[in-house]
Amino acid sequence: LGVLRRRISATSPAKTLRALEELDADASLSERSAKLVRFLKLSADHAVRERENLLTDLNGLSRQFSRVDDVLRDQDRFALASRVVEPVVLAEVVGAAVDLVSGLQEGDIEVVIDPGLADVAPVSADRLVLTHVLRALLTNGVEAIGGGGTGTGRIEVTVSNARGSDGSDEIDLTIADNGRGIGADALDRIFERGYSTKRGSGSGFGLHWCANTIVDRGGRIYAESPGPERGASIHIILPTAAKTAQAAA
Repeated sequence: LGVLRRRISATSPAKTLRALEELDADASLSERSAKLVRFLKLSADHAVRERENLLTDLNGLSRQFSRVDDVLRDQDRFALASRVVEPVVLAEVVGAAVDLVSGLQEGDIEVVIDPGLADVAPVSADRLVLTHVLRALLTNGVEAIGGGGTGTGRIEVTVSNARGSDGSDEIDLTIADNGRGIGADALDRIFERGYSTKRGSGSGFGLHWCANTIVDRGGRIYAESPGPERGASIHIILPTAAKTAQAAA
């Protein structure tokens, strides 16, 4: 990526554009020559825009790969250590997860993030693992939209307060999409190992891993859907950091 960025940066058409502008101002050109100059100028303008778009895309890919590299290094560092549970700000991990999912930065799918994320209490979680759970769920949403034929894709990330069975404070983080949806018979099965709603593809291990990971860290996860082709929502219920601290005390 670095080599590509340097090569693209080194091929600036600025001088070509200046030369064409001088030619375009030359009143002695024949009508045919003037048309050709204007055509070349439009082509050069298009090349400039495409160059900027390519650089933007490459910079975005570099940021994503950098995040992946950081995550892999951290996973290696903590692979043999006990899990790290800490107070986590949901707005930060949601933003990191969105950055990791291809298709969300390019504007192909509208992503609406609840501004209330900035105000909710920190949750008790493993930051890296929660980021990857959210990345997996967002990726599922992107794939569901791609296969749903719903027109404009939309993913909403919302948050609300919840109560545990003991009456303690919890946070409900919900990822909803307007994709292919889930049939009523599959709602209780999508978190089973090997089960997949993807038509003819998918291993079914993604949601199974997400469910095990969330439950292992003291949370809950469940799905809702009005039915096939009507979108779906995945709810992640997480204990607040304050609740965990009280339990530890």
